[in-house]
Amino acid sequence: MLFKALIHRLLGSDEAQDWKERDRTKTSRFSYQNYPDLAGILSDLLDPNGPLKKSMSTNIDSTSPLDLHGAEGVFPALQILRQAPPPEEIRDIMLKSVLYLVASPHWHLRDMAARTIASLYHPKDDLNTISTLLASIEEPKNKEHGLLLALKYIVKRYLRKHQDSGTGTLDDLLPILAKSSASIFVRSNCPFTKAAYIDLVNLCGIAMLHQGHHYDSPPENWENLTASLGRIGKQGNNSTNSSALLQRSEAQWRAINQAITGYRPGPGLLRLARDDPDTCSVLLETLSEIAHAKCSTDQAYSTALLVQIHLQTLNAEDEEIVSKAQTILADSLANQQRRARFFHSVVENDVMRSLEQLETNCLEGSPSNMQSALHLLGYFVDFSYHNYPHHRRTVLHSIARYIRILRSTIDEENVKYDIILPKKLPLIFIVAIRHTFFSSAITLCSIPHMVASQHLEVLFSTPPRP
Repeated sequence: MLFKALIHRLLGSDEAQDWKERDRTKTSRFSYQNYPDLAGILSDLLDPNGPLKKSMSTNIDSTSPLDLHGAEGVFPALQILRQAPPPEEIRDIMLKSVLYLVASPHWHLRDMAARTIASLYHPKDDLNTISTLLASIEEPKNKEHGLLLALKYIVKRYLRKHQDSGTGTLDDLLPILAKSSASIFVRSNCPFTKAAYIDLVNLCGIAMLHQGHHYDSPPENWENLTASLGRIGKQGNNSTNSSALLQRSEAQWRAINQAITGYRPGPGLLRLARDDPDTCSVLLETLSEIAHAKCSTDQAYSTALLVQIHLQTLNAEDEEIVSKAQTILADSLANQQRRARFFHSVVENDVMRSLEQLETNCLEGSPSNMQSALHLLGYFVDFSYHNYPHHRRTVLHSIARYIRILRSTIDEENVKYDIILPKKLPLIFIVAIRHTFFSSAITLCSIPHMVASQHLEVLFSTPPRP
């Protein structure tokens, strides 16, 4: 409690226990000069010969591999250092103490130390820091993995900082990674180390796609890097004996490499959803980022990815995958041009199936599934109404039910969960529906039309929930 109160006082309540990654180190409101004893307190908490010493090794007397053996005090110290880097005169001392922690047998402690290391190194020296840390990676395995985690956060910052500077950034970084792959990735038999290294390659691949260049053939530096990875670079197959973490990283690498090399996506995502839902869920986020990056250089490729994601909303059995696919697709279809290309590529039968499936998901399942289905359903209702006149009566019934569902999300008494209406679609779509019903040439004696019209009047007269 004392540590929590200290962090609350120094960093603010909204920052306490917050270890989410931020775009940059947040500037704290305090100065080390105002707290002259703080540096000494942090040094004591990070002293490798203090309480930390016992937690840095696991032995037969350990009751649990998750037991930190009294080293819990290191967490607030790391949080303070990460969000409020120390003065220059003690920065190197603190950095040395934190580097010691990346060899911890406890994953959470390694990750927190890695994030802190990234904050203690100066951003202006990122490229030299990356090269130096890669050259210093050596066994034991925990230290290898911890340093690679630190490199991941530094590489993210480096790429983000130079994302608008052209290809020069990657031209400098990719050879450094290729040079170190033999001594780290190929040599290691630890799946966690391999996964962490592939994550560095994946970050570079995504950055390359975001540069917006169209490549007739893969850049030479990328080909050299993938070739240096050995088995995964040449075969693209993940080992059946590898860990789930490594399989996810390899699946992401294959998707990114296929996007760079121009290999068209196939139906493998459906098989992955059935055989490995966890990996598929992670891969969906990567595919979404690839589709966004490729929309300016290869619209057909981007659309093909969205079609594959749409098939997940129809065929996936895992509810988490369905919910994530619906969310990704709904966010992507917010762009009018992307939406037009997508619906041009899907078959009529799949659109009508989606109307039924999304409506069911709006009423059943988890809150996230209901919310993402509500967001996505509007696009399919709007498209089918304007493009499938032979299904007009079916679509009108769907619109009437959709309006009732929208109203139920506004009426607090009818909502089981706190479902949040999407920011962009509902207002736009509700106005479009109202315009369609009250200005179209459809006969007003149509039962669905009358029902929908009545619900629209109630919908527009219902004040939103605070």
